[in-house]
Amino acid sequence: MSRSSWSNEVSVRAWAKESGVELAADVASDERVRGLIRAEIEKLGAEFKSFERPRDFLFIRDDFTIDNGLLTPTLKLKRRGVLASYGAELEALYERAAPPSPAPRARRRPH
Repeated sequence: MSRSSWSNEVSVRAWAKESGVELAADVASDERVRGLIRAEIEKLGAEFKSFERPRDFLFIRDDFTIDNGLLTPTLKLKRRGVLASYGAELEALYERAAPPSPAPRARRRPH
């Protein structure tokens, strides 16, 4: 699949037209689209425990296929291939989703 096509873009553009929203040429970078997807994730994940819910997500234009090296012939994910292709983006997701580190606690001195 080429980078210019995105299978879900048709659905997103239909939502935008129905909602009277004019989208940018790059749908994946539109914050309203991220909001739509986030709302759907929250709605569908309402029954999940907090650790089961995604904290963030990434739009990827390419499908994971055997041909592009992201899937094995038995359709299992090739982690090394995914990390090679999207490692920086995945790291950024973890940085954004990580809760802030607690402030160091002061040590109490014995009296």
